[in-house]
Amino acid sequence: MKVMVFPYDFEFLPIFKNRHLLKDIIIKYLVSPSGFGLTGKDGCFFNNEIDSGIIIQDHMTKEDLMDIDAVWLTESLNKLNDEEIKTTINTIGQYAKQIIYTPNGDKEFEQNINELCKKYNLKVTMPRDYIDLYKLVDERTIVSSFTLRKFETPVITVLGICGMTQKFDIQLYLRSHFLKNGYKVSQIGTKQACEILGFHSIPDFLFEKNYSEVEKILKFNSFIKEIEKKEKPDLIIIGVPDAIIPLNRKHHLGFGIPAYEICSAIQSDFSILSMFNGEYSNDFFDEMSKVCKYRLNIELDAFFISNYTPISNSLDQENLVFTYTKGTEKINDRYPIYNVRNLNDDKLFNHVVKKLAMYGEFSVM
Repeated sequence: MKVMVFPYDFEFLPIFKNRHLLKDIIIKYLVSPSGFGLTGKDGCFFNNEIDSGIIIQDHMTKEDLMDIDAVWLTESLNKLNDEEIKTTINTIGQYAKQIIYTPNGDKEFEQNINELCKKYNLKVTMPRDYIDLYKLVDERTIVSSFTLRKFETPVITVLGICGMTQKFDIQLYLRSHFLKNGYKVSQIGTKQACEILGFHSIPDFLFEKNYSEVEKILKFNSFIKEIEKKEKPDLIIIGVPDAIIPLNRKHHLGFGIPAYEICSAIQSDFSILSMFNGEYSNDFFDEMSKVCKYRLNIELDAFFISNYTPISNSLDQENLVFTYTKGTEKINDRYPIYNVRNLNDDKLFNHVVKKLAMYGEFSVM
C-alpha cells in the first residue's frame, strides 16, 4: 500500500526513519503545512546525518493523490485549525482515498475526525484495526489476576524525564536491532501508531478513570503476561509514557503516575532513562538513579541525551515549547551515556545484549 503522510513533522520522524518496520506500507510522499517551516527539506531533516531522498511538500497535489492508495493522518493533525482539517479531508474525499488515522489520545477530537470522514464516505483504518491482522493480544480481553505474576522473559524499559526526549526513537532502534539479529520481540510502545508497526500501544485502561491504581497495575501485569504466553518472545520492550516525575509546579507531566503503575507491574532487566539535551553532573545522574530505584523500583543501566530541550521562558507558561539542537557527545566515567548518533550504530544494542546475557536463559545470537 502506497501512502502519503500528513501532516508530517518531528513527531512522525521515528516512524519515517524506521519505515522498514512497516508491513505492506510504503511511504511515498510527506506533506507538511507551510506554517510548519519544513517545505523543501528532506524527510530526515531533523536527523541531520541521514538523507531519505523524500522531500517534504507543503500541499497535496492531484498527481500524488492519484499515485497513492491511502493518506496517513498523523497525531499532529490536531495542530491544524478546523477549517484546515475540513479542507484536507475534503481534498482526500475527492479522490476517494483510504485514510489511516493515528489519533493523539483526545477521544472527542478522534470522534470529530471520524464523523468528518464518514461525511465524505471515506474508509478510515485505525491502529486498533491492526490487532487482528497481526494477531496481537487485545487489551479489552484481559482478565486481571489478583496478584502480580512473574515473567520468564527479559524486559527492557525505556523511560524519560518528559515526553519530548526521543523515547520512541530508542524503542524503534531496539526493535529494529533485535529483529535484525534474529530475536523474536514483543513490544508495548508510547505512540498510538504502534499496532500499524506490528506491536502494542500503551493500553487505554491505564488512562481510564473507572479503574483504581491497584487495578491498573494488576491489569497491566496480566496484559504483559498474556503477551508473553501468546507471542512467546525472546524479549519484551516496554516504552513508558509521559515522565517519571513532575518537571516543576507548572508542568506536572502526570506526576509520574503512569510510570509508577507500569514499573510496579513489571520486573525490568534493562532500563534506560532519556533526558533533555544539556550538561549534567554526576550528582544529577546519581539523583536520577535514586529516583528510579526508590520511586519506581528500577535499576538504571544507561542514560540517553536527546536532541530536545525546553525553551527556558516556557517553563513558567501553560505550554512547554521545545527547541531541537544538534546535540553533543557526552562522555562519563561513571554512567553509560548515549545520544542520537548512537541510534545509527550498535553500541546501545550491544550493551543491552551483554546485560541480558548475564541472565542464564537469554541466548546471544
